[in-house]
Amino acid sequence: MLVYLFPKYVGKPSQIEKMGWGFRFAALGKASSIFGLVVVVLGGIYGGIFTPTEAGAIGCVGSLVIMILKRKVNSKEILSSLMEAGSTTASVFLVFIGAQMYSRMLSASGLVAEVSSFLMKLPISPSLVILGMLLVYIFLGCFLDVLSIMLITLPIFLPVIRGFGFDIIWFAVLSVMTIETGLMTPPFGCRYS
Repeated sequence: MLVYLFPKYVGKPSQIEKMGWGFRFAALGKASSIFGLVVVVLGGIYGGIFTPTEAGAIGCVGSLVIMILKRKVNSKEILSSLMEAGSTTASVFLVFIGAQMYSRMLSASGLVAEVSSFLMKLPISPSLVILGMLLVYIFLGCFLDVLSIMLITLPIFLPVIRGFGFDIIWFAVLSVMTIETGLMTPPFGCRYS
């Protein structure tokens, strides 16, 4: 459309080759596998066949099959991709294992109960306590990533929120927004700019 409205941006009309219908159908045929994958993934989600998480896995496997069938990838590249995915998965699971040990240690030591009772007995408004938690999230966002922050703080903060009678979903949304704001601040935020 832009070419028809402003042909001077793409050259003189004599320089523009007219695209024939054969070329158009060939291009459509090349894109049909991707279109089919999109239909399968979105159709499966909207049809209730699988969840969005499962759809992501099906889309990943489907794109791998398309790449293999079109010979766009060789076995060395596949092995390299699997090794990289395994390394990332192992590091995430290591964080989860550490967080599980951390939360069990907090529960066994009684620190969660002590902190909860201390914060509940403070002679200030519960809203100020939540504001303090959000300030902690912004501060931690300067140095840590989202997963680490949540795994470190939620075992302590969640009983306090429940004790005050606040909605957990509301606090989760507020926490994620605050942590993401903290991630944009230096020095952690400077790494991505």
